[in-house]
Amino acid sequence: MEKGLIKSKTIILDATHTQAGSQKQRPIDVLRDAAKRLQRTVVKRHPKLEKNPALPRVKSEQDDAAHIMLHHLAKLGETVEELLPDHEGAISDKLQIARQIIEDERLLSHKGILSAIDPDARFAWKSKTKSFFGYKEHLAMTEEEIITAIEVTPGSSDDGKQLSSLLSQTQANGISVTEIMGDTAYSGKDNL
Repeated sequence: MEKGLIKSKTIILDATHTQAGSQKQRPIDVLRDAAKRLQRTVVKRHPKLEKNPALPRVKSEQDDAAHIMLHHLAKLGETVEELLPDHEGAISDKLQIARQIIEDERLLSHKGILSAIDPDARFAWKSKTKSFFGYKEHLAMTEEEIITAIEVTPGSSDDGKQLSSLLSQTQANGISVTEIMGDTAYSGKDNL
């Protein structure tokens, strides 16, 4: 601004998509991985607790495989909580992930799957036919193409809900805004 590079009082809003660092996983794989990680962490810190519920042997193509694994993960979590009520550190982290997975009703419907590897990433749609698993970077920039604000959200987040935060960040960076340009994703009643 001191050098006169920013003259406009208009910001342009848009979002871009980024794939998560983890691969897409089927619900059965998310559940199996979460259970293995929790079991491994518990045994590593408390070797005498190796007799937690054994991982069920289910085939991915089994109709009820995901339900069996979900029940196992829930039972394993309950057992660990019962045997280690004062858990902390890595065990608490793995238990929290297990709880999030168990409580995510979308998990078994293949919508918005919660990955045990990257718990913040979500499935979302780029277009009517193309989906992605990851994040959205919501950007505000001046007409001179200088980025003034950014918000990173899970991929399933609504673009329009980021407008006020992007505007606030831009203004906090010393830019006076009189006009906002964006696609229809930003045309909600509150934004208008």
